[in-house]
Amino acid sequence: AATGPRVIELAARIADRITFAVGANPARLRWGIEKARSSRRAAGLDPDTLGFGAYVNVAPHPDIAIARELVRGGVGTMAHCSGMRGSSAEGVASEDRAVFSGIHQRYERDQHTLGRARHAAALDAAFLDRFAVVGPTRDCVARLRELVDAGATKLIVTGASFGPEAGLISVA
Repeated sequence: AATGPRVIELAARIADRITFAVGANPARLRWGIEKARSSRRAAGLDPDTLGFGAYVNVAPHPDIAIARELVRGGVGTMAHCSGMRGSSAEGVASEDRAVFSGIHQRYERDQHTLGRARHAAALDAAFLDRFAVVGPTRDCVARLRELVDAGATKLIVTGASFGPEAGLISVA
């Protein structure tokens, strides 16, 4: 699960496929793919022999507010990995750097993947919309297509993250 430039560069030299955990932003996925291809070329290897995948938090629901809550815990965890302390922030949009920093400062390991965790509760709607694929099914399909068009040939979809707070969400 590659998130930063050093792991991407290493994986490009030794792996057959890199699966990115950088969120559902096609621009960030393209950044990772280009970083991998460039590193593979520099190692004297054919960049076209490398496959790419992406871990994606997905919650299709006609009510986008409910969809956001369904993925909040998982997004908090995946985004924590994307912006860990010491990361170069290379490939990270400026609006996400502060969010990653806030997640790291508030991260509660004992609340891993729970939407009620302090780090997950602080995620705003705009970040959830950028980092995850949420909303009506048609919109989710279009967002997933953007990731495929960006170069992902394999998507690992993570759905809702349930914990004790799941009963507070009415899923129709």
